[in-house]
Amino acid sequence: MSISTSLFNERYSIARERRENNLWGNVELQFNTVSGGMASLNAKKPLTTTLDNRPWGKKLDGHLIVLGLAFLEGHEMTVDIDN
Repeated sequence: MSISTSLFNERYSIARERRENNLWGNVELQFNTVSGGMASLNAKKPLTTTLDNRPWGKKLDGHLIVLGLAFLEGHEMTVDIDN
């Protein structure tokens, strides 16, 4: 899992404050589907690394999360993009 540096630093600070043993135990991400339902992907203790720079520049002030194959184990995912 690759995440933005700001999200990594935020999670690191919280984990240190709470004296947690690891940064990312079980991670679950949920997405709204076009049909109005919810889809969720999860992984146990995913390997996590930061992105050193923002490839999109400063136009987007948010977090980026890139998921690896560990999140798709046992699932099938289709992404449809129009136009």
